[in-house]
Amino acid sequence: MASSLGNATIAPGQKVGAGRFTLIRPLGAGGMGQVWLAQDEELSKEVALKFLSAEVSNNPEALRGMRNEVAKAQALTHINIVRINDLQKHQGETAFISMEYVAGKSLHELLAEQPQGVFTWETLHPWAQQLCDALAHAHSQGVVHRDLKPANLLVDATGKIKLVDFGIAATGVKGGGGTTGLTERRRVIGTPWYMSPQQLDGQPPEVTDDVYALGATLYQLLTGETPYTAHPGAMKAILETETVKSIPERLRELKVTNEIPSQVVAAVMECLAKNATERPQSAREIWERLEKPEESMTEPEEENEPLPARPRNPALLLAGGVALLAVLAIVGWYWGMHRPGPRLGKRWTNSLGMPFVPVPGTKVLFCIWDVRVQDY
Repeated sequence: MASSLGNATIAPGQKVGAGRFTLIRPLGAGGMGQVWLAQDEELSKEVALKFLSAEVSNNPEALRGMRNEVAKAQALTHINIVRINDLQKHQGETAFISMEYVAGKSLHELLAEQPQGVFTWETLHPWAQQLCDALAHAHSQGVVHRDLKPANLLVDATGKIKLVDFGIAATGVKGGGGTTGLTERRRVIGTPWYMSPQQLDGQPPEVTDDVYALGATLYQLLTGETPYTAHPGAMKAILETETVKSIPERLRELKVTNEIPSQVVAAVMECLAKNATERPQSAREIWERLEKPEESMTEPEEENEPLPARPRNPALLLAGGVALLAVLAIVGWYWGMHRPGPRLGKRWTNSLGMPFVPVPGTKVLFCIWDVRVQDY
């Protein structure tokens, strides 16, 4: 099956790279070129070759920028990132990038095989963790992917995620210290449905571009659709005027059942914020939000709130006061009748005829009593 790249034609069995590589079959195509499976005759192993578009391959300035980016991507050594070997351009040939070949399917392909066209969070959970870890590593090296999407996420034979296609990545992002490459200029590169408003506007690459793309990717894997489904050419205008529907709302529209933890829904929607400052600012922050305990996303339980003060019952207070007065009266009478020494010359009674003997040296506190003095 032959393919054309500009004015060049490539086909299975063809030798490229000054005879070092033998083409086997095409693996896919994208905005930056075609990807072929090839045999590396020198190392006796299969590799993936990404042939660049004529726009880059035949443009010396563009090719220099791409070399800068490939050199930066070569430094990314991570178990979940496909290894980049080098960029080759030989006389009379189309330029290509040699990279690790991963035998497996992309999440785009696997998504189409799911019964309801969606992944459960239980299935996505380990892949999301691996992806966040891979992005955190790339960002720490000053590299932004800029084309993160399900088609660029491969699942290998062991079930691990492999992030591919750093060929259009941008270097020199904040904190990276890399050189300035072609993709740092005001040109729109990537796949519109996964691109942040800033990337669509041609602004310099930022980590938050990948944060947005990760949110769009997870949104699609959980609902079966991208956040916005407009024509690619209309995406910039759509992002300026429309608001993405929440994941539960989109699932209801599609009549799809998918139980997703509330903290996952919240994290994905935060990644899709149009304002870059309102998104999580790193891949590690995304993972922390995805892993946030679900109960922490809800209001505090009632038992954790301070108990309200119980209302006072006036009847109970009155009864208690009367009982206390009765006890004091009895104690006072008993003390007055049985204390040693001479007794008082007066007998004290209240209006009920009950004897009352005040404690010497004290004052009568209960003024509600009608105290009378009688001869003793």
